[in-house]
Amino acid sequence: MDDVLSYIGRQGVFCGDFSAERISAGASGSAVYAVADRCGKYILKASQDTGGKDAHQSSPFAREYAFHTLNRSLKLPFVPKVVYAEKSPVYGDLLVLERLTPIAHSDWDEALLRKTADACARLHSLDANLFADLHLKREPVRIDREAADSAYREWQAVQRRHEGAFQENTLTEIHTHLDVVCPVLNRGSFCICHGDFHPDNIVTDGKRIYIIDWQNISVGKGAGDLSFFLQRSDGFGIPTNSGLLFAEYAERLSFYTGRQCDETTLLRESSASALLTIFTFWAYFLKDAPRARVETFFNAMTEAYKCLQTDQV
Repeated sequence: MDDVLSYIGRQGVFCGDFSAERISAGASGSAVYAVADRCGKYILKASQDTGGKDAHQSSPFAREYAFHTLNRSLKLPFVPKVVYAEKSPVYGDLLVLERLTPIAHSDWDEALLRKTADACARLHSLDANLFADLHLKREPVRIDREAADSAYREWQAVQRRHEGAFQENTLTEIHTHLDVVCPVLNRGSFCICHGDFHPDNIVTDGKRIYIIDWQNISVGKGAGDLSFFLQRSDGFGIPTNSGLLFAEYAERLSFYTGRQCDETTLLRESSASALLTIFTFWAYFLKDAPRARVETFFNAMTEAYKCLQTDQV
């Protein structure tokens, strides 16, 4: 058994004997274990990389550790309970969280989607001052032309692999005008965002849902979380009613904030987030994908671009 497991066991965290298995999900540079004892199931995360002073400059796990220790006082209802937390001089940041049940892709339905919209809206409605100890700072959206050029070449490689799946002149236009997203994503209001919001980061206790893996918590556009959720759902092959997701989110956000959510602005910001993320992120993962999947993402990117060009959503 790894030394860190023996150490945690000696702290009396678990109920007597326990079993543990090292896993890779949600690692982000940390060692992650699925642990079980006679009292329950847990996730143990351990890392000696504690990062810098500010959470936004630190390692992903150090940021997550800071979030979960803060949540011991915030007690956000959509975050798994912290069982144990310690900054060990030997083992680094240690977190033990209650382990809940992943949701099978085939189990996603409208009821789960409504719960997800509610949890996301609740997060985005929170006062950013509650998270002051995390030292989060919003970084303005800028287009890194070197990165954009690299993504363009990746998309060209996808096009060569799937000839006729999309028109390269459309891709070239998007590449040239990618900075159309900047004014949309750099104006208006901002909120606390999860930063990696997708179906595999939603778990359940059988009644309620919880959001896990908080390594990318940040300040940004709430629409970005929704947009990424839809993209990853498409990637997982999960049929998702985007209209329901946005409508339910807008209704719940209006309820939690006491201010009417402008759905037109929400959808426009989601389009900008989708355009930026799909163009810069997805081509690398689509090289060996079936043609239908390539077309799904390229069409979504094209529609997002058209929305920003025509000012219509």
